[in-house]
Amino acid sequence: GVKLGGRREEAVKAAHERKGEALERAEALRGLIAPLVDAGQSRRAIAAALNDAGHRSERGSLWNHKTIGRVIERLGL
Repeated sequence: GVKLGGRREEAVKAAHERKGEALERAEALRGLIAPLVDAGQSRRAIAAALNDAGHRSERGSLWNHKTIGRVIERLGL
């Protein structure tokens, strides 16, 4: 039979999986980012620290204040 709404359900599931992966990646960075947030470092300073240490974002690019902001939000810092 014809399945209605299948594509939407698949899209929602994929989005949840991506969100879960993003949260896992964020959690992996918690130990690096949380102390910097606690120390009052700016998002730009945190991005610079991660870049200087050789860490890259999920897409393999350099961190910037926006990507750091998303990680901080995901971690609830």
